[in-house]
Amino acid sequence: MIQEAFYYQNKDLNDLASYESILEDLSLDKELFRTKFNSTEYKELVKEDFKSARELGVNSFPTLLYQSGNKLTVVASGYSSAEKVTAAINAARKK
Repeated sequence: MIQEAFYYQNKDLNDLASYESILEDLSLDKELFRTKFNSTEYKELVKEDFKSARELGVNSFPTLLYQSGNKLTVVASGYSSAEKVTAAINAARKK
């Protein structure tokens, strides 16, 4: 629903109003969402999440990572065909 709002409906996900219909459709507490959306605590958690993603090599959406043991390999960044993703996974598996 959020991806549809962003990509299809061209809504600004930094704007609280963009979530109103989603919250209604899911019968979620709008006031609780509003409180958390505007809180410093949750803004810091989001920043940490983005920082962690960058440290993993994620710099675009979508990004697909392959993990083998403790090693992570980016196998797709942005759109990639199934054939390219499969080839990248197979290559990562051989390392």
